[in-house]
Amino acid sequence: MTKKLGKLGGELIVETLKKIETGQINAISQPEKSPTPYTRRLTKESGRIDWSKPPIEIERFIRAVTPWPGAWTEYKDEGRGTKDEGRKLKILKAHLDFLQLSAFSLQPSLVIDEVQLPGKNPVTWKAFLAGHPEAKLG
Repeated sequence: MTKKLGKLGGELIVETLKKIETGQINAISQPEKSPTPYTRRLTKESGRIDWSKPPIEIERFIRAVTPWPGAWTEYKDEGRGTKDEGRKLKILKAHLDFLQLSAFSLQPSLVIDEVQLPGKNPVTWKAFLAGHPEAKLG
């Protein structure tokens, strides 16, 4: 989808610039206090996962911020003491498991599929847990 939209956007901007140049389109400046304000600029901090949100929102958030700025969280590995406290962990892929619905929440479970530590290669969640069995996210 990114490639398709990139190609279409490129074609559209060339077409629009030609129309501006020939006077077929007139620029209209947006008022300072616009009724349709733009959103804030994304930063790396924008990718921090808010674990208080429902699993569906978190899964959608992960997809929305991938590949940039990337979804991330901090983790603490109680088995390693303070060495791994507050370290960043990128969440690269996740999905929802609708088979895990409980009578208490009626929410699907969020299943983390792939993660990446800074400066390391991506690994499956299972492989990460094998090396960090006491890791706690959030």
